[in-house]
Amino acid sequence: MGFLYYLRFLIVVFILTLASYEDIKSRTISNRLIICGCILGIILVSFEIDISVAFDALMGFLVGGGILLIIAYISKGGIGMGDVKLMSCIGICLGIGRTLGTLMMAIICSGIFAAVILLINKSDKRGTIPFAPFILLGTLIVFWRDFV
Repeated sequence: MGFLYYLRFLIVVFILTLASYEDIKSRTISNRLIICGCILGIILVSFEIDISVAFDALMGFLVGGGILLIIAYISKGGIGMGDVKLMSCIGICLGIGRTLGTLMMAIICSGIFAAVILLINKSDKRGTIPFAPFILLGTLIVFWRDFV
């Protein structure tokens, strides 16, 4: 992991922080924000000498967004398209392995949070929770795991 990886990670954390704020506030994620993250990720990946980094970014883009797209389709709107696009953006920046780790941790953390909310407030079973903050948390957990 070199300097460009850390730069891509910082961009992802910045984009996810802004997306989390938007998602909590309005339950939407700006396409402009996602496009900026994707463009910056593509630019930084293009500076990598190893072509496998570009392939890893492409697979991260397709698989990260693809899995959430399938979940969004099956859940009939349980996951928003902003979250799908956000995971694709993360895939470009972090590659397939870390994107899958991020997605797994985000799903686990949001599931635990949802279970706690349901136990506390038994009457509101149809409420929604923003997913972007859990994507941010999953990314931070995956990044932290790289250093342990």
